[in-house]
Amino acid sequence: MANAIVYNIKMSVASADNNIAYTWFNSKVISISGMFHLILEALSLLAEIKSL
Repeated sequence: MANAIVYNIKMSVASADNNIAYTWFNSKVISISGMFHLILEALSLLAEIKSL
């Protein structure tokens, strides 16, 4: 399960990196939403570890 979460984080980072090639504005929006997404992923991972 943790491997799947790490994979998802890598995929979202990779897609954000690809999208940064568009415009400055879009890259800023993507990095903000990307950071928010990573924080949510980290919190859910911590919750999963604690519940074990």
